[in-house]
Amino acid sequence: MRVLTIYLNGFRICSAGAGVDDNISACATMIGIGEDSSFLQVGGFDGANNYHLNWCFQQLKLGDEIRIIVEEKQEFDQPKDRKSVEEMDQWARSIGEKNNPNEEPSDVGHRMPAPWE
Repeated sequence: MRVLTIYLNGFRICSAGAGVDDNISACATMIGIGEDSSFLQVGGFDGANNYHLNWCFQQLKLGDEIRIIVEEKQEFDQPKDRKSVEEMDQWARSIGEKNNPNEEPSDVGHRMPAPWE
């Protein structure tokens, strides 16, 4: 099985693996230029069971070094979190803006934490 093994500053963060119907990604992102604007996320999607997967959501700082190794292994870390498509849909709807500020939307539940919270 193909596995992504992630290191941050020389320390192993996780090994994320996927089955035939799954996908895995490791992504470093910068949003703006603030102190807390950079992060590393390792996640994916379990296509057989329709679950969003999360192994890591890590804040980054200047000078951090990320290493990603693509390996063939039989063992990998289980995700720290998995959310169903329905849970993710409910979360996404909970953060959307209301069209009319005087009207309560009927299909929006309470705010759910983001997958990385």
